[in-house]
Amino acid sequence: MLCRRDTKGQAYSTSSIADLIDAVPVGLERYLPAYRYLIIDEGSYNQLELAELKNLVSALFRLEHSQGPESALQLIGHLNDWLQTPETNDLRRSFVIWIKRVLLRDRMGDPDYETVQDLVEVHTVLEKRGENGDGSIFLAPFPPFSAQTCLTLL
Repeated sequence: MLCRRDTKGQAYSTSSIADLIDAVPVGLERYLPAYRYLIIDEGSYNQLELAELKNLVSALFRLEHSQGPESALQLIGHLNDWLQTPETNDLRRSFVIWIKRVLLRDRMGDPDYETVQDLVEVHTVLEKRGENGDGSIFLAPFPPFSAQTCLTLL
Protein backbone atom coordinates (compact mmCIF):
# COMPACT_ATOMS: atom_id res chain seq x y z
CA MET A 1 0.00 0.00 0.00
CA LEU A 2 1.33 3.41 -0.91
CA CYS A 3 0.38 5.84 1.78
CA ARG A 4 1.09 9.22 3.27
CA ARG A 5 1.27 9.74 6.99
CA ASP A 6 -1.98 10.53 8.78
CA THR A 7 -2.98 14.04 9.84
CA LYS A 8 -0.89 13.74 13.02
CA GLY A 9 2.23 12.79 11.07
CA GLN A 10 2.05 9.17 12.22
CA ALA A 11 2.94 6.33 9.89
CA TYR A 12 0.44 3.50 9.61
CA SER A 13 1.41 0.73 12.00
CA THR A 14 -0.70 -2.08 10.63
CA SER A 15 -0.12 -4.24 7.61
CA SER A 16 -3.50 -5.99 7.67
CA ILE A 17 -6.61 -4.75 5.92
CA ALA A 18 -8.77 -6.21 8.70
CA ASP A 19 -7.18 -3.76 11.16
CA LEU A 20 -8.44 -0.83 9.05
CA ILE A 21 -12.08 -1.92 9.26
CA ASP A 22 -14.32 -0.80 12.10
CA ALA A 23 -15.81 -3.38 14.45
CA VAL A 24 -18.27 -5.71 12.80
CA PRO A 25 -21.32 -7.37 14.34
CA VAL A 26 -20.76 -10.58 16.28
CA GLY A 27 -20.60 -13.57 14.00
CA LEU A 28 -19.28 -11.65 10.98
CA GLU A 29 -15.63 -11.55 12.06
CA ARG A 30 -14.82 -14.57 9.94
CA TYR A 31 -15.78 -12.58 6.83
CA LEU A 32 -13.20 -9.86 7.44
CA PRO A 33 -10.53 -9.87 4.73
CA ALA A 34 -7.31 -11.52 5.85
CA TYR A 35 -4.99 -9.76 3.42
CA ARG A 36 -1.60 -8.48 4.45
CA TYR A 37 0.25 -5.82 2.52
CA LEU A 38 3.51 -3.96 2.43
CA ILE A 39 3.34 -0.32 3.48
CA ILE A 40 5.48 2.03 1.44
CA ASP A 41 5.40 5.22 3.50
CA GLU A 42 5.88 8.27 1.32
CA GLY A 43 6.97 10.29 4.35
CA SER A 44 9.98 8.09 4.97
CA TYR A 45 11.72 9.30 1.78
CA ASN A 46 13.15 12.71 1.02
CA GLN A 47 13.24 14.19 -2.46
CA LEU A 48 16.94 13.40 -2.95
CA GLU A 49 16.41 9.73 -2.13
CA LEU A 50 13.42 9.58 -4.47
CA ALA A 51 15.37 11.21 -7.29
CA GLU A 52 18.00 8.46 -7.05
CA LEU A 53 15.38 5.72 -7.37
CA LYS A 54 14.35 4.91 -10.90
CA ASN A 55 10.98 3.26 -10.41
CA LEU A 56 7.27 3.96 -10.76
CA VAL A 57 6.61 4.45 -7.04
CA SER A 58 9.31 7.09 -6.72
CA ALA A 59 7.97 8.80 -9.86
CA LEU A 60 4.48 8.90 -8.33
CA PHE A 61 5.79 10.36 -5.05
CA ARG A 62 7.89 12.91 -6.93
CA LEU A 63 4.89 13.93 -9.08
CA GLU A 64 2.92 14.56 -5.90
CA HIS A 65 5.62 16.89 -4.66
CA SER A 66 6.49 18.53 -7.96
CA GLN A 67 6.97 22.26 -7.53
CA GLY A 68 6.26 23.33 -11.08
CA PRO A 69 5.46 22.18 -14.58
CA GLU A 70 9.13 21.61 -15.43
CA SER A 71 9.66 18.86 -12.85
CA ALA A 72 6.29 17.28 -13.64
CA LEU A 73 7.09 17.35 -17.37
CA GLN A 74 10.39 15.59 -16.77
CA LEU A 75 8.75 12.88 -14.66
CA ILE A 76 5.93 12.35 -17.14
CA GLY A 77 8.57 12.01 -19.86
CA HIS A 78 10.26 9.27 -17.80
CA LEU A 79 6.92 7.50 -17.28
CA ASN A 80 6.25 7.70 -21.01
CA ASP A 81 9.64 6.09 -21.71
CA TRP A 82 9.29 3.41 -19.02
CA LEU A 83 5.75 2.37 -19.96
CA GLN A 84 6.13 1.75 -23.70
CA THR A 85 5.59 -2.00 -23.93
CA PRO A 86 2.19 -3.57 -24.54
CA GLU A 87 2.46 -5.34 -21.14
CA THR A 88 2.43 -1.96 -19.40
CA ASN A 89 -0.68 -0.56 -21.12
CA ASP A 90 -2.89 -1.03 -18.04
CA LEU A 91 -0.32 0.55 -15.76
CA ARG A 92 0.18 3.42 -18.21
CA ARG A 93 -3.59 3.99 -18.27
CA SER A 94 -3.71 3.94 -14.45
CA PHE A 95 -1.07 6.67 -14.30
CA VAL A 96 -3.02 8.76 -16.80
CA ILE A 97 -6.20 8.42 -14.72
CA TRP A 98 -4.38 9.37 -11.51
CA ILE A 99 -2.71 12.35 -13.19
CA LYS A 100 -6.07 13.50 -14.61
CA ARG A 101 -7.88 13.20 -11.28
CA VAL A 102 -5.18 14.49 -8.96
CA LEU A 103 -2.63 16.58 -10.79
CA LEU A 104 -4.71 18.18 -13.53
CA ARG A 105 -8.14 18.47 -11.93
CA ASP A 106 -7.53 18.80 -8.20
CA ARG A 107 -4.23 20.67 -8.14
CA MET A 108 -4.38 22.65 -11.34
CA GLY A 109 -8.11 22.98 -11.92
CA ASP A 110 -7.34 22.47 -15.60
CA PRO A 111 -10.46 22.46 -17.79
CA ASP A 112 -8.62 20.53 -20.52
CA TYR A 113 -8.01 17.46 -18.38
CA GLU A 114 -11.13 15.60 -19.56
CA THR A 115 -9.74 15.21 -23.08
CA VAL A 116 -6.44 13.73 -21.90
CA GLN A 117 -6.15 10.04 -22.77
CA ASP A 118 -2.39 9.36 -22.78
CA LEU A 119 0.86 10.44 -21.15
CA VAL A 120 1.84 12.35 -24.30
CA GLU A 121 -1.36 14.39 -23.99
CA VAL A 122 -0.69 14.97 -20.27
CA HIS A 123 2.74 16.26 -21.26
CA THR A 124 1.14 18.62 -23.81
CA VAL A 125 -1.35 20.01 -21.26
CA LEU A 126 1.44 20.67 -18.76
CA GLU A 127 3.65 22.24 -21.42
CA LYS A 128 0.82 24.57 -22.38
CA ARG A 129 0.30 25.41 -18.71
CA GLY A 130 4.01 26.17 -18.30
CA GLU A 131 4.05 28.42 -21.38
CA ASN A 132 1.25 30.45 -19.84
CA GLY A 133 3.34 30.85 -16.70
CA ASP A 134 0.53 29.30 -14.68
CA GLY A 135 2.45 26.70 -12.65
CA SER A 136 1.94 28.29 -9.24
CA ILE A 137 -0.81 25.86 -8.32
CA PHE A 138 1.84 23.13 -8.07
CA LEU A 139 2.95 24.69 -4.79
CA ALA A 140 -0.21 23.53 -3.00
CA PRO A 141 0.71 20.36 -1.08
CA PHE A 142 -1.43 17.26 -1.02
CA PRO A 143 -3.22 16.57 2.26
CA PRO A 144 -2.42 13.33 4.09
CA PHE A 145 -4.59 10.29 3.48
CA SER A 146 -6.79 8.90 6.20
CA ALA A 147 -6.79 5.16 6.84
CA GLN A 148 -10.20 5.02 5.15
CA THR A 149 -8.80 6.69 2.04
CA CYS A 150 -5.94 4.20 1.94
CA LEU A 151 -8.42 1.34 2.21
CA THR A 152 -10.51 2.88 -0.58
CA LEU A 153 -7.45 3.07 -2.84
CA LEU A 154 -6.90 -0.65 -2.47
